[in-house]
Amino acid sequence: MPVARLSSVRLLFDRGTTLLRDLDPSLDPSAIPGVLWDPRVQAYRTPAYRHQALRRELTRRAVPFSDEVRVPHLPLGSWSPIELRPYQEAALWAWELAQRRAVVVLPTGSGKTRLALAAMA
Repeated sequence: MPVARLSSVRLLFDRGTTLLRDLDPSLDPSAIPGVLWDPRVQAYRTPAYRHQALRRELTRRAVPFSDEVRVPHLPLGSWSPIELRPYQEAALWAWELAQRRAVVVLPTGSGKTRLALAAMA
């Protein structure tokens, strides 16, 4: 008598979500937290940020799966020093004097993001 083998659920990345494909009919994915049916693609899906939790849950339920979600290798580029304007330098200095505890209040377009990058460097 042949042994029944559970088919492997395929996990695929699609537009910020993880799709579940090739499901075994005995599996009810809607019972897995965060997994919903999407009629547009005729598949269950969950937000991509829940991918690891989904893997853990499938493993816990002993559901075989094939993770076909690929994380691209992004090489880190070199870091260039950021040149700040005088008022940004003053804000950074004040932040340092406040033991790096402060709120930066500058007008729109004045370079708060550049200031934050300089603070992290």
